[in-house]
Amino acid sequence: MTFKLHNLEKLPNGMYRVRSGAMVSKTENKAPFAKKTSNQGNIRVVVDGINFQSKKEAERYTLLKLLEKTGKIQDLKRQVPFELNKNGTHSLIYYADFCYYENGVYVVNDVKPFDKKSGKFRLSQLFKKKSRLMFKLYSITIKLS
Repeated sequence: MTFKLHNLEKLPNGMYRVRSGAMVSKTENKAPFAKKTSNQGNIRVVVDGINFQSKKEAERYTLLKLLEKTGKIQDLKRQVPFELNKNGTHSLIYYADFCYYENGVYVVNDVKPFDKKSGKFRLSQLFKKKSRLMFKLYSITIKLS
């Protein structure tokens, strides 16, 4: 029996799906292939055959693809790596969710959860560090959405 994410409420009572597609009882010990959730509680989504870390990121991709088709942005790329520790002893790489040109300006866009109570994006300490390094090394300010 195969289930999709939107059909999880239709699973047999006391069962949940694991990555291999097998059904495991909730009462059993943790399955070895159990699907992990992110620390932000995001649900992974597939759009156009591409895996996204969250529903919000997939929605942003859909909007950016539309803007690219209309000509408002150009050269849309996903998961672009930026080396932040050149010649260092440890590798530190920032993967931008989206990069594109808008009115001739290079834009690095990252999708982050927004906290409605505080009116701010929820940013990890590691992301803040990478954001500072991006500005210092490449003079790029990351656009949050």
